[in-house]
Amino acid sequence: MKEIRFWTSHTNKNTSFWMRRLHLDAADYSLVHDCKQPDYLIATEHIYFEHLARLDFRKLYKSGRIALFYPFECIYPDLNVFDYGVSFDTTLLCNDRIVARPPFTMFADFPHEPFNIPASSPEKELAAKTGFCNFIYSNSQAHPRRDELFHVI
Repeated sequence: MKEIRFWTSHTNKNTSFWMRRLHLDAADYSLVHDCKQPDYLIATEHIYFEHLARLDFRKLYKSGRIALFYPFECIYPDLNVFDYGVSFDTTLLCNDRIVARPPFTMFADFPHEPFNIPASSPEKELAAKTGFCNFIYSNSQAHPRRDELFHVI
């Protein structure tokens, strides 16, 4: 079993969370969170708006240490800083350095109700609602699941 020592700027330091996010098989890999001598840096958008995360990243950023940008927001990876990146833009290509992931895949393991809930009485469903959600988008070339989500809800 290969041990992977990592540091992350994300608030969730849980190794099982990152095993799922990085699609690592627990039979082959073991993740260990290491704030002093990590082999890999996993930076999220937190390095841009959290002062301490940015300072830690700068302190740990060294030659020979692999830096991965894994945002949970629609932010492009700066490939002048990062060796690899995850991007929501499926048109952003840079050989094997970018993994393109549509936004809805980032939240695939979050608990949610299935999309196939029968709407027998829309008026009754609407009357029972206590909140409001606004759904605005302009990309007509977006993934078809976005339209499916809109029409189901």
